[in-house]
Amino acid sequence: MTLEKAIDLLESYDFEEGHPDLTQAAYMGAAALREELAGSKPLTPEQLREMAENVPVWIGGKGLNGWDIFVGISTAGPACFLRAALPMEGCGKTWAPYRRKPEPHPVEGGKTCEGNQRPD
Repeated sequence: MTLEKAIDLLESYDFEEGHPDLTQAAYMGAAALREELAGSKPLTPEQLREMAENVPVWIGGKGLNGWDIFVGISTAGPACFLRAALPMEGCGKTWAPYRRKPEPHPVEGGKTCEGNQRPD
């Protein structure tokens, strides 16, 4: 089941009348899943521009997979990190910032994008 499907089920489930705690728990669960889902998506260039300075981010891309500290966007245009200055026009194309380290994504054939066998 995908996170989106779980959120839809939790938000639309009709609990029996008289169970407000179950309803509240379902909505809280949906909110937590929605937050988890948002944290696993790459930040957009707009989100990066609005981000506070000195925030840790995971940078994904060829030769860039690791944590760094976002320090801002220079007037010349690149996104600046403690260990890298990356062109903003490449954000989301050749490199991507994340709020947390992304999970391996499953692909067809029972393997993840990283080539590891997917657990069943």
